[in-house]
Amino acid sequence: MILMDLNDENHDFKFSGLMQKAFVFLKNLDNTAEDGEIEISGRDLYAVIATAETQDPKERFYEAHDEYVDIHLVLQGEQIIKWLPVNKFSPVEYNSDNDFYKFEENLPGSEIRMQDKNIAIFYPGDAHMPLCKIDKEMEIRVCVVKVKFK
Repeated sequence: MILMDLNDENHDFKFSGLMQKAFVFLKNLDNTAEDGEIEISGRDLYAVIATAETQDPKERFYEAHDEYVDIHLVLQGEQIIKWLPVNKFSPVEYNSDNDFYKFEENLPGSEIRMQDKNIAIFYPGDAHMPLCKIDKEMEIRVCVVKVKFK
């Protein structure tokens, strides 16, 4: 997992390949972009922009992926994303159609407070629980860029 701020003028976001393309996309993304999916480089690199409601963590679940890195960007609002390594959970069935593990166990994890233009990068092996409320439930806008890893 990597945390950063997209507005950090001292960080030049030097990555290679698809990760660099992802950051160029994020730097140029308009906060008013419509909800939906945007293909950046086919299915190897795409983004999902969504308006969503934060919830109590007891109502959420951890997820993880095998084939994609997730880059979470808060466009508007704030949320907590909880994090734990996948090996802390009991094994669950993998949904290969959606590259998705859903962990029903609601274990305590590290809490990452995310605000406008904050970025969290989750690699395979990083279980994460997005859209957790901070003080109260609120509508937020997020962009999740999916970067092919395998």
